[in-house]
Amino acid sequence: MHLIMKYKFIFFALLLVCSLLMAQVNTYSPYSYFGVGTLSSIGNSTSISMGGLGTSIMSEKSLNYINPASYSFLNRTVLEFGMRSTFFKMSELDNDQNNFISGLSNLSLGFPISKKISLSSALLPYSSVGYTISQTEDLDSLNTATTSHTGAGGINRFLIGGSWQVLDNLSIGGNFNYLFGPIRKETFIHSNQSPYYFRNISDKMTRGFNFDLGLLYTFFLSDYQIVFGTTFKPGSNMKAEGYSTQYLSSNVLNEASDYVISSDTLYNNNTISLPLEASIGFSIQSNTKWLIGLEYKNVNWREYNESEIDVCCMHSSNEFIIGGFFTPDKDDIYNYFNRVQYRFGLSYSMGYLDLTDLYNENATEKNPLTHFSGSFGMALPINQVSSTANISFRYGFINNGFSDNYIKERYFSIYLAMTLNEKWFNKIKIQ
Repeated sequence: MHLIMKYKFIFFALLLVCSLLMAQVNTYSPYSYFGVGTLSSIGNSTSISMGGLGTSIMSEKSLNYINPASYSFLNRTVLEFGMRSTFFKMSELDNDQNNFISGLSNLSLGFPISKKISLSSALLPYSSVGYTISQTEDLDSLNTATTSHTGAGGINRFLIGGSWQVLDNLSIGGNFNYLFGPIRKETFIHSNQSPYYFRNISDKMTRGFNFDLGLLYTFFLSDYQIVFGTTFKPGSNMKAEGYSTQYLSSNVLNEASDYVISSDTLYNNNTISLPLEASIGFSIQSNTKWLIGLEYKNVNWREYNESEIDVCCMHSSNEFIIGGFFTPDKDDIYNYFNRVQYRFGLSYSMGYLDLTDLYNENATEKNPLTHFSGSFGMALPINQVSSTANISFRYGFINNGFSDNYIKERYFSIYLAMTLNEKWFNKIKIQ
């Protein structure tokens, strides 16, 4: 009966997270106008608090879906439920704008089915779209035209993964991913000398499958465990199906209701090509006391393409991560804070977007956006097994160091998560 209740909890939690992921606003960034939107952090609270470290991380107590080869090291069922709150500040010259978002960040489940094989599943955001951009252009001394762009929605990721410990020091794994989610974009054009305005509304549902592979190799050097990891995700395609409606309308005597002069609706069936991704990293660990790791990740966003739509400003991204954790004394029964795991990390990436041509058509050098973030977190033990309450803090900024005309984006995020570890699937033994 106890096990049935746990299954019911997982089922209803999945329904809740799925519905909220579809509805919540995850960004207010104007950079989400491009491509598939602002890319979400891949890892769970453990990874995020270490700067995004995950390619070379394995654990018996937490689920690391950055590298699926890590699943085979689980010795218990792991269930994690996480939430995120973020404060944004966007600046352009003397203009500032502040925003706040809060919502679910992930729901994940993993469990061993033998000593060397484990399975997992997770639901988390892949990218987010949420922006309002307005531009006013002087047509002549009296006439101005205002163009506004708004967008909302995003893409979610549901994965099912598995891992096999082929040898004592070698593990391989893979994730099968289903990407889905609605994206709505609207363009509004109006002139101050005209009673008419033009509006284009595009509603699309994105769907697609892809997979990623991972490998972990471990060995001991004296009392230290060295782990090498690598992941690979080939390019893939998604479908973006929906309708685009164009309106020519007039505002009757400035009343709230609009009079539609003409409208036209088109069915769109586009193909979105997602790029190849690869990462490599290594970590050094001293028992469970401390760990430090270094990783590199490349995503060739130059391969991004969306049929029937001109793709602008995509650029290959390179990310460097250093992070780790430290536990003063996990066996200290007198001082609780000595059993807490303290995590830290730094991340620096360049790329994904290069807006140089939008700001300066005569520029001779490309200046892709840079993203720097620093993270800190704690894993707070909540029982005598290995369950933890996790809290993580992340501060970062996105800008271009070569120009003051770019929109600078700063954010501060707080992640809260529960990681539950139990042996749900043990056979009942009668003595």
